Amino acid sequence: MKNIIHLLILLLAFTSCQEVEFAKKPKPLLDEDTMVEIITDMVIYDAAFSVNEFQLRKFDKDLNQFLIYKYEIDSIVLAKNIAFYNEQYDQNLNIYKRVGENIDQKRDYFDSIRKVNDSIQRAKNERKRDATDKSEAKLNLLKNENNFFKNQQDADK
Repeated sequence: MKNIIHLLILLLAFTSCQEVEFAKKPKPLLDEDTMVEIITDMVIYDAAFSVNEFQLRKFDKDLNQFLIYKYEIDSIVLAKNIAFYNEQYDQNLNIYKRVGENIDQKRDYFDSIRKVNDSIQRAKNERKRDATDKSEAKLNLLKNENNFFKNQQDADK
């Protein structure tokens, strides 16, 4: 009975093992710089889509069409390259580190543009307010002059 159990365990161990297939080096293999740019675009698109899906749907374009057009690759080449780099731990780690740096740089760039636009808008608002204040001051001055002359005329009578 013990031999049968050992035989079943041994048989189970041999039949339950799987052969792991690794992704083959795709043709064409996209270089790391291109993968960084593609994944950066994917992250930005995903973030924009999660923030305002309706606006992106108005353009009637999806991410695959955008990437195919911009990088002149098809979705199969992209999928094979992503699968290949996912198995290359050090390269993949480097790619995603660089993607994070790209996102930070782009965020800083757009934040600086937003700050400049905010400053311009603030200056325009101050100019409008100053112009309004000057107009009110002139109006008050004219009213005071008018009252002064009325008082002068009343005093002369």
